[in-house]
Amino acid sequence: MLHLGYFLAITLALALLFEAARRFGLRQARRAADQVDERDEASGHLISSALALLGLLIGFTFAMAIDRFDDRRHTVVAEANAISTSYLRVSLLEEPIARDLRGAIAAYAHDRRAFVAAGEDAAALKIVSDRLAAREDAIWARVKIALDGPDGPRYATTLLNAVNEMFDLAATRQALLDGHIPPLVLIVLILFAAATAYLLGYDGGAGRARHRAATMLVFLLVAIAIALIIDLDRPRIGFIQIDQMPIERVIQSIDSAQAKDAG
Repeated sequence: MLHLGYFLAITLALALLFEAARRFGLRQARRAADQVDERDEASGHLISSALALLGLLIGFTFAMAIDRFDDRRHTVVAEANAISTSYLRVSLLEEPIARDLRGAIAAYAHDRRAFVAAGEDAAALKIVSDRLAAREDAIWARVKIALDGPDGPRYATTLLNAVNEMFDLAATRQALLDGHIPPLVLIVLILFAAATAYLLGYDGGAGRARHRAATMLVFLLVAIAIALIIDLDRPRIGFIQIDQMPIERVIQSIDSAQAKDAG
């Protein structure tokens, strides 16, 4: 819903700026009616250039947002695979340490899902983050016990690599969620859209042209593009969400295995 607010605010701001500039241009045209044709020819080239640059800037910013979105999506799959691999590899160890580790990894997987579900709720994120840190410490403590056992050296490399990758990918996902398009880029994009709206309005008033419907459609498209960029850049909220199904499938598989162990 937050990004819908951005869309409405940007659309309204561009429309108001256009109308204000149109009225100012109309007053200027009345004062210098003999210069309208010359001004229209020059302003036409200027507006075409401004629209072209605005399109390039939107395309550049959208590419930045979609690249980050793809990185986040691929990392979800990678982390799901890492959790599944770690869960399967601890089964190579002797009981009961293997059972303890499987239970710890199962709890860790559930907390990873809860971390994503917390969205941008700072309090909920703090609680889940603290719980995840405790889970990691518990898993590492159990891994150390397993490596000190008779079969430890035999599976050391396999187990350590799997668990280490699982934790590394969690840190990578955190970094990708925290990384956003630089605010200055978005500010410049919005200011450029505002400047273009002003030029369109002034030209419409100075040339006494009536293209309000077409101009408003352009503003809607620009506002949709900017709101979409913000939505892609904020995956915890908004309409476009990262698909968590890979993690869900792994959790379902782990829960089924845990139920069999308990039975």
